[in-house]
Amino acid sequence: MKFEWNKKYFIISIYAFGVLSAAILFYFGASKLIENLLTGISLIFNILKPIFYGLLVAYVMNPIIKILERLLRKFCNSRYARKIKIKEPSKTVLRGLSIAIAWLIMLALLTFMISVIIPCINTNITKISANSDTYFQNFNKGITKLEEIMQYPQGTLVNQINSLIQNIEGLIATSAQHVLPHIFNLTKQITTGVINAFIAIIISIYFLFSKELFCAQMKKMLSAFVRSEKIDKLFAIGREVNLVFNNFLFGKLLDSLIIGVLCYLGMLPWKIPYAVLISSIVGITNIIPYFGPFIGAVPCIIILLLENPTKALIFTIFILILQQIDGNIIGPKVLGETIGLNSFWVMFSIILFGGLFGVVGMFLGVPIFAAFYVFFKRMIEDKLAKKTMPTETSAYINE
Repeated sequence: MKFEWNKKYFIISIYAFGVLSAAILFYFGASKLIENLLTGISLIFNILKPIFYGLLVAYVMNPIIKILERLLRKFCNSRYARKIKIKEPSKTVLRGLSIAIAWLIMLALLTFMISVIIPCINTNITKISANSDTYFQNFNKGITKLEEIMQYPQGTLVNQINSLIQNIEGLIATSAQHVLPHIFNLTKQITTGVINAFIAIIISIYFLFSKELFCAQMKKMLSAFVRSEKIDKLFAIGREVNLVFNNFLFGKLLDSLIIGVLCYLGMLPWKIPYAVLISSIVGITNIIPYFGPFIGAVPCIIILLLENPTKALIFTIFILILQQIDGNIIGPKVLGETIGLNSFWVMFSIILFGGLFGVVGMFLGVPIFAAFYVFFKRMIEDKLAKKTMPTETSAYINE
């Protein structure tokens, strides 16, 4: 068969080959560029990590500083201060005193935790470890009774669970052999963390002293590129977002502290063991909305079940009552309507951010999502208002 030359198809083939080659080169080039970009961003973040931590510390401390400044100013203007001839200090001195008092309070709380709470928790953990053999015996007896109730062949569940425990112990022993080479890296990370923490504290103090200046510089920079009315709207939304975030953050921490203290006080009359450890777990996990109470209560109930089933039953009833009180009385009083999200979006944010960032994401996911919610809500309402359309959601419900 004679080969026939076709110039048209040859040119199309050359074009197709060129486009395909360019697409492949673009793909690999873009992948390399993105990889280098992410590496560069990660490197910059690691370098600037103390600054980011310092800004975070300053953000957390800022509401406390505001309260202290207001109290100090009120005291300086009081009748007692005038009587002893105390004049209102300058803004710089007032800010410095507020920052110093705030850090003294934080240092006192840290000292209290290190000297009182942590030793009690350590004692509870040591006691649990010392009684571990008794717990395993009680656990095996409980499994044997369960086998009798469920009519399983005696020893079936016990052997399976013991086999599982042996596999876990073997896995731990194998992992321990690989831990030693990482001790140096761990020591290095701890040293770096201490240095970064110290730098972060210094940066937070600088930022708190000059926060108005930084905000003014940001507004000045935006004013060079954005119209003033849009800047005012942006700052108004920012203040609302900040209010939602702060109210939830500090409200939830206060709510969890109250629940932890009430849990401890409620366990004392019943002489439930490990009161400090269990109330600490309940208080800390209560920070996580919805799922937190269950995350904290389940391991505590298991520990008490191995120690004393009667105490475990009493604690279960007590914790259910306490969570009802928290959900219906304490929580609404402390948090109020600061989130602005219905239950579905709260659970959505917990699941999403928890899956991305773990336990920290489960706690911070709700206020972060609420902040985005407020931002987009205001933006959408402004767009609808310009179109002279209703901004209330109820106006769009089809009955």
